Amino acid sequence: ALGSAQSCASRAAYLVFTSGTTGRPKGVVVETRSACSMVANSLELFCICAASRVAQTLSPSFDGALGELLPALGAGAALLVWPRGEWLLEELLRRGRATHMKLTPSMLGSSGLGAAQGRVGTLRVLWVGGEALSRQLAGEWRGAAVAFFNEYGPSEGTVFATCARIGPSDDEVSIGRAAPSYSVLVMSESGLRACSAGCPGELMVSGVGAARGYAGLSLRTASAFFP
Repeated sequence: ALGSAQSCASRAAYLVFTSGTTGRPKGVVVETRSACSMVANSLELFCICAASRVAQTLSPSFDGALGELLPALGAGAALLVWPRGEWLLEELLRRGRATHMKLTPSMLGSSGLGAAQGRVGTLRVLWVGGEALSRQLAGEWRGAAVAFFNEYGPSEGTVFATCARIGPSDDEVSIGRAAPSYSVLVMSESGLRACSAGCPGELMVSGVGAARGYAGLSLRTASAFFP
């Protein structure tokens, strides 16, 4: 039984193509154990439970959508699929009584939702990812009655690898600390040594959430994924 469970954990859960912003798109193979780790982290960090009503706002072509879909299913929560073109996001909150929502910063900025105006309805937890969060947008939400989070992570890290809660006293925007079951280090471009505090470098992600590699690209996988 143990061997069977380990075999299932290492099976591919899904394949998602990167956007190709750093070259041609690559198919990232994410294993079941990594997807399950992301779900567990989301339930813990964003307090998703069976009573939650999670909005599905992101396109299924974007792996960020799995950060809405899988945790909702894992918790036995309600999943509210946004009928684009029919409802505005504010209507999704009001008519769908959403308690949890994930958006990209650009979607949030143009959504018409306003923490200062109290137009959040039943929303209790809001998190953003997929793009850089501006200081201005963070400032609009950091004092809201809604728990506001900024998450970061490449597709190779299974949706997100770090997370920060933006509180009322947080003047700076941060990607936060490593999510549970992850470790992150800022390394030199050669990947041979850790950078000193304040020095730029490459963010190395490790842990259960790290993907298996790139489908059909063994050399590219060997250069980007280390045992």
